[in-house]
Amino acid sequence: MIDSDSDLNLNLKKNFKSVKSREILLDQKSILLNLEDLLNSDYIKEDTANNISIITVNWTRIRDIGIFMLKRLYRLDTICVSEIGTVFELNYIFSLRPHNKNSILIIQAEIEKFIEPFSLKDIFINAEFLEKDIYNRMGIVFSNIKSETMENIQISKIFCSPMKLNIPTVSQNERKYGIFNNIHEDHQYFNFNIHNNIIKSVELSYGWLYNKIQPKLENSNSFTGFEETISAIAKNQYIHLNLAYLLNLESILEINISNKVKYIRTLLAELERLSSHILWFSNLAELMGKKIWVNKLYKIFLELSTIYKQYFQHPRLFKTLSIGNSIDLSIKSARELYLYFRERSDEIFSLIYKFVYRNSTETRLSDIGVISAENAIKNGLTGPAIRGSGVPLDLRSSESYLIYTSGELSQVWNISSFNKGDVFARTQVRLWEIHESFEICKHILKGLSTYEIKVSKEDLFEKIQLKPNKSLYSAVESPNGKLSMILRTGIKDKSDKFQTVRVINNYNFIGLENIILNDNEPYNASLIIHSFDLNFHLIDL
Repeated sequence: MIDSDSDLNLNLKKNFKSVKSREILLDQKSILLNLEDLLNSDYIKEDTANNISIITVNWTRIRDIGIFMLKRLYRLDTICVSEIGTVFELNYIFSLRPHNKNSILIIQAEIEKFIEPFSLKDIFINAEFLEKDIYNRMGIVFSNIKSETMENIQISKIFCSPMKLNIPTVSQNERKYGIFNNIHEDHQYFNFNIHNNIIKSVELSYGWLYNKIQPKLENSNSFTGFEETISAIAKNQYIHLNLAYLLNLESILEINISNKVKYIRTLLAELERLSSHILWFSNLAELMGKKIWVNKLYKIFLELSTIYKQYFQHPRLFKTLSIGNSIDLSIKSARELYLYFRERSDEIFSLIYKFVYRNSTETRLSDIGVISAENAIKNGLTGPAIRGSGVPLDLRSSESYLIYTSGELSQVWNISSFNKGDVFARTQVRLWEIHESFEICKHILKGLSTYEIKVSKEDLFEKIQLKPNKSLYSAVESPNGKLSMILRTGIKDKSDKFQTVRVINNYNFIGLENIILNDNEPYNASLIIHSFDLNFHLIDL
């Protein structure tokens, strides 16, 4: 348990922000009307995906629209490309900064394959990375991008790692997943340019681990062929990646989700967040050379994994979600699980609290990898990375899904942020998110302890066909930050497959490339990279 309020205030009073999860809805009608004026059109062709506006425009107006969006404080989240027959379909995804509900707008344009679309790199700071990423993956050349080659002063051998475990008393099997993948020992994600022992630039290495996951998803049955593929690539993000997929699929099929399924899905998402964050802390302890804490924290991770297996049949929560449905949780099981969290959550949180605030952690992690709130927004950071810069942006609230902002649950949890913007601030965000996740889980489990209605076991027919020529978009707040997915059905005919499946998760790398590592000593690189908790296992699908 935390010893006293004064101890808490001593650490948090100056730089802690707590924001309630409820936000004011944004009315986009005025934005759409202004766009019509800009494009000199009486009507904008608009479609919707999960209540998100998709606006089709002529590709020659992309720069005009980019300037228009910037002036209205929108940021460019990402650019996604689909190959549709003889053309490319560009999807520019914008969101209002820093945080408003229902602020997503998607500008969609088609280009012939020989066309060089206009670059937005002089409008949005992150556009250059996004456009280069598209060039590397799709071969699309954006105009106005000069061929810039930096002279490599020295290519370092720093790995993205951030860990290499040699602890004989602890099983290492679970640590091979995600950012803990042992392939780090032999491969580099990043190329660092170093001068006078200072990192001056960093580039992402492409293609080192190309598993053709997206083509596999595109060629499989969209109703029955995705779960095994997703579980193979997202050991610590399975629930959230699965959710992003299912939200799109259920939207196009117009499937209504029962309240109990929504509650259980929210519970599963928070259980995964807890597990991922605690594993993150164990890894942080390893990076700091605190072997005793590595074992303490990892034992909590194993304890939760055992609980998950007991009540959900798998320590990584696999096979718990399905189309329109989820695993059920009986009244008895919900009650038992509630009592477990009621008895253990304070002890678990207090242990991690001591690691963060009473173990020289603050001294080691403060004032390195600093990024301001302004730069965090400009670079499109998400998750704990942006909240560590004092921007309380959390998709569970700003682009709400499931039941995070519904009923009593909206009163239970807060969005925590810390304004120093350094590694220690990002560490504190994860600590207090563990606290909030425990509160969410206890609230849901208490409700399910008296919920007598069972989850329906009805299955969908596998012969369901998807509507053609539809674009779908969803985003969820994974433990690592924003995870987006765009799905595209075929042009003409109905099918049981998606023509395009795109997982977008490179948001935080943009800030890492542009700002964070510059002028930081290589000695701190692994801590800085780890604090961003990049989705390494999804970088090159």
